[in-house]
Amino acid sequence: MEDTTIDSLKELVAREGLEEARKKLTWYHAEMTRRGVDRPHDYVSFYKSALDGHIWPTLDALAREVKVPAARVRKALFLAQFPESIIDLFFHERLTPKLARALSSLADVAAEDALIFRAESVPEDASLSEKLTSLVEAVQDTLDQRAAEASRKEDCSTKSRNKRQE
Repeated sequence: MEDTTIDSLKELVAREGLEEARKKLTWYHAEMTRRGVDRPHDYVSFYKSALDGHIWPTLDALAREVKVPAARVRKALFLAQFPESIIDLFFHERLTPKLARALSSLADVAAEDALIFRAESVPEDASLSEKLTSLVEAVQDTLDQRAAEASRKEDCSTKSRNKRQE
């Protein structure tokens, strides 16, 4: 049961009924946990798909059924808006309102590819401060890239004006 997309979940419910689907997904989650899935974005995808697919009526019901704290599911749903490398980097951190605002702000300013590049370069044992510092560097990368693009456009514009004046 590797595929937990909404379409596959709807097919499962249509084929076996909602209660049986819940049982299978609960088992699947337990297997993920038992195997020690090392890619937290797999958990995020699971929780998001289970809720988006209306397998469980609420976040709390899902959390109770799969035996995880509701806060873990809440954090996963917040992290679902970010690329997998960001999810994997911050999944095991305590998600405070301050951290949530910081991640959202960084994502609003930095280019996604810069965030991904920086997130993938952070060692697994890095502190929260080191992780955030790396993502702040992604903002600087983005600003540098935008400045370089603006400079190139200005150079092209200046050359074009000079040519017309000749």
